[in-house]
Amino acid sequence: PWVVTYGNHDFQCGLSNEELDSLYREFSCCMNRVSNYTSSSSAMQSTNCILHKQIILPCEPGTFALPVMDESQENVVFSIVLIDSGDYSQSGGYGQPSKKALNFVEKLPDSLPPRFCVFQHFPLQQYYRVLREVSKDSAAQESAIEGYRTFSGRYYALDENRVLPDGYLGEGISCPDVDSGEFALLAKVGAFAVVAGHDHLNA
Repeated sequence: PWVVTYGNHDFQCGLSNEELDSLYREFSCCMNRVSNYTSSSSAMQSTNCILHKQIILPCEPGTFALPVMDESQENVVFSIVLIDSGDYSQSGGYGQPSKKALNFVEKLPDSLPPRFCVFQHFPLQQYYRVLREVSKDSAAQESAIEGYRTFSGRYYALDENRVLPDGYLGEGISCPDVDSGEFALLAKVGAFAVVAGHDHLNA
């Protein structure tokens, strides 16, 4: 079973996310579903894949929730939430989730227990909180990296007290210029982890 969310390069193939979703559903075990979001749990759909009892709560292409059940298939342990974090902002830099997606996230506790693990393409501005700022003069010695756009002109290194021992910072965290409020919203609804792609040299 597999699912797809979207980032800043998908539209460059000339197809919309809706069209890409439709193509992906032609392949076996794709669990992306046609979006018909309402705030009601009645919007839950079957994924119609090899996980016979797996359901999905779709919002829009690339944004949906997958409840993870216990071994009895009776109780939701937590949910995997994928969010289309957008592509590019008209004012420059990277985009952010749509208002529809953020509204969907805000209302998830109405349908699912408030325990969510989130996957999306763009990192959040708050990722900079696990770094420590260092002076430009000591940047080379500290293996520090210059921040991206809003954070440019400042230099950052991993804060060993806030990251795992094998963490690696190889480029500025490439987050949107504007804080959409997503982090605060995720904290409010019960997200316990946010996993992002995009940055090629950070781990």
